Amino acid sequence: MKGAQPPPGPKGWPFVGNALELASSNSSSIIHIFHKWAQEFGPIAQFSLMGTKQVVLSDGKIANELFVKRGNRPKDEGWRRQRHFMHSAVSITSINNKYQSLMDDEATFTLQQLLQSPLSFHDQFLRYAYSVLTSSLLGFSIRSASDPYIRYNESFTAEIMKSFRPDCFPSNVFPFLRHLPHWLIPSLRTMERLRKEYVAQMWTFRSKIEKRVKDGSATESIYKHFLLNRADYAVTDEESVHTFQAMIDGGTRSPHNNLLMFLVLMMEYPKWQRKLQQEVDRVCGDERMPSYKDIPNLPTVRAIVKEG
Repeated sequence: MKGAQPPPGPKGWPFVGNALELASSNSSSIIHIFHKWAQEFGPIAQFSLMGTKQVVLSDGKIANELFVKRGNRPKDEGWRRQRHFMHSAVSITSINNKYQSLMDDEATFTLQQLLQSPLSFHDQFLRYAYSVLTSSLLGFSIRSASDPYIRYNESFTAEIMKSFRPDCFPSNVFPFLRHLPHWLIPSLRTMERLRKEYVAQMWTFRSKIEKRVKDGSATESIYKHFLLNRADYAVTDEESVHTFQAMIDGGTRSPHNNLLMFLVLMMEYPKWQRKLQQEVDRVCGDERMPSYKDIPNLPTVRAIVKEG
């Protein structure tokens, strides 16, 4: 933008910029580096990696403005189609009582498991996050945190997350390495393997669900609804599998982490736990579980959930 000033940030070294400082970091220490920069330079800080400018946002309101509000106006037609498709898929669960009832059942099952084994909260929250998503999106439920689907997905996601670490993938810090032969840079071979596996996984899910829809064995799910009403959606097949995979990726770890954070906050602020319990008891009594129908009458619960 003409006349705009570049954001402030650490100076770094000639040519390499801040690459050396970041190359010596890991997934934990890099957060402290970004936090230090935010305190010193403000919520928008710019740094350099081998001449490539990068920006760190450390303010939630600014991030929301850029990625949510302005991000709702994508210039690329394919990206616009995928966003619209994702909104349509999510809206199905919000207006269809069938999916809301399914989520209530998952919550009840999770609470039963927690009563039997309170110390297994981490695994139970993980199973819940996965099963809510797989039940509504893909048409199958998960009853154990040791389920092969969870084990594979968690392992694969952990490997994908390593791709952001400069000590594992130096091409993140030194972009010129990306142009070298894969046989010379082992991390590039790993990245290509992960990419192929990721793409194969997307299409495998698509093929499995298509087969079940054709033979009549598919249970109700958003994916089934999409395939049966394919003509109603403008996305290409490739865009659709990418969108479904994005919902799987974003719909498992984030809810799991949110549940864990909620648990921590309730221990840290027990008075708010009591307020929530009192509100639920007042609306639902002690003979039934709260459900989606109670949401309008639970303002405190609703506010805490949205804050999370």
